Amino acid sequence: MQKREWQIWVDTGGTFTDCLALDPEGNLHRAKVLSSSALRGKVVRAASARELHVDAGTGLPSGFLEGFSFRILGSGHPPIQIARHDAATGRITLAKELTTIPQSGDAFEALSPEEAPVLAARMVMGVPLGQPLPP
Repeated sequence: MQKREWQIWVDTGGTFTDCLALDPEGNLHRAKVLSSSALRGKVVRAASARELHVDAGTGLPSGFLEGFSFRILGSGHPPIQIARHDAATGRITLAKELTTIPQSGDAFEALSPEEAPVLAARMVMGVPLGQPLPP
């Protein structure tokens, strides 16, 4: 019996990139990301200047945001790489400290180093950076 592969369709617009995918079992998956390859969310609380609990609202697996650049919107602080991501607790650990500790409710952006269509494909398949995408 021949193994089925993922089927992925992507539409990139000026603001958003939409992705529809059928997994090998025939289940439909959808993702919508900013065409800048950024995911946005809110800070739930800050445990320290390096460890934050966030709500990214995307249902991503643990480790997915590792390697993304993190910044608090409107802070003027340069982006800092996300070193660890625990989806179960919403905790992210940054590679270095922020200059100011964010407040609960602060908006953040996690920027993927990959183009939006690849980010969207990774999201629907649940494959983090550094791991190959399946056929």
